[in-house]
Amino acid sequence: MSPSRMNHLFLIANLLAAGAASLVAAEPPARIFRGHVDIQVTWTAEPPPGIGSLSLALNEEEAGVVHSPSNAVVVVAEAARLSIPDGFEVFGPAGGDLWVLPQSPDPNLPYLGFSAEDLPRDYFGDRMEIRLLSVEGPGNFFLWHSDGFGGIQMAMNSKDGIESSDHVQPLVGGHDHYNFGFTANGVHDVSFEVRGIHRATGTNVVSLPQRLRFEVLPLPPSPWADWILATFPEDPDRWLDLPQGDADSDGASNLEEFLAGTDPRAASASARLAVSKPENGIVELRFPVVATRAASVMATMESAPSPAGPWLSEPRFALNPTSTALWMRETLSAASTARFYRLRLQLL
Repeated sequence: MSPSRMNHLFLIANLLAAGAASLVAAEPPARIFRGHVDIQVTWTAEPPPGIGSLSLALNEEEAGVVHSPSNAVVVVAEAARLSIPDGFEVFGPAGGDLWVLPQSPDPNLPYLGFSAEDLPRDYFGDRMEIRLLSVEGPGNFFLWHSDGFGGIQMAMNSKDGIESSDHVQPLVGGHDHYNFGFTANGVHDVSFEVRGIHRATGTNVVSLPQRLRFEVLPLPPSPWADWILATFPEDPDRWLDLPQGDADSDGASNLEEFLAGTDPRAASASARLAVSKPENGIVELRFPVVATRAASVMATMESAPSPAGPWLSEPRFALNPTSTALWMRETLSAASTARFYRLRLQLL
């Protein structure tokens, strides 16, 4: 079981209601281990004068399931690990490790391609463009075609820097498969941008960054996995992939209790987002942390004038100097009738 499953938790505090808080936990993302999967370009039409928006989705062809990028993880099994042969030092030194999801089907690995099959042919030009924006992880990322003569046609290569030339151009109405390569095990977040040209006006249509997550096995040990094994020695597999689980049913998730250092088996010791108003117009928010676990969790505080939003990130929210809490302090304007805050936690 993988310790890197993603979990988003929302703690919403109405500051005019004495710091009342509630919790909503999202489902963990699906993990894709094998099968035909298209990274699919999607287009959502908007009424005039808008021209629509582009994005990516993960389409499991055999299962008939389509996932948003934030709700799925592609798992690259240890069976994908190869040794870099002589003459292919573009990937790294000969003999080094390279995990490859091949462009030809393998029953034990995901078979990935880029698809623009469902786009309206009369709306866009003949081809779309999918650009590599960034790679966050312990290794480099490569995307290439193998030709029939033992050579490669490189499309994306993060090892030599990321430029506008790191792209593919799927034909509108078609799709194509590639080799996906990684030079290290661990979690890799690979971000893309989709571009198209509106046929009638010549207008460029550009998506927001689209992040795809790949788990290249074996995943390295983590404080989260160590904590789960120590806390639930009798049944670790039940909780390792469930950071949003609540073992003691006290309303605080396992991930919150891990970060705060409370006991997930004792309802009397649960983590809470604390809201206080020490002076008129001033509010403080605190969430306790164990300093050695803070690097395992990405915590983002967001605020809004109402639960409906708009929600904005709060850059002032950070680990306090004593490393005992995530903390933020601000002064509300006299005109404020309410301010809402939510804490987003994600296991890295």
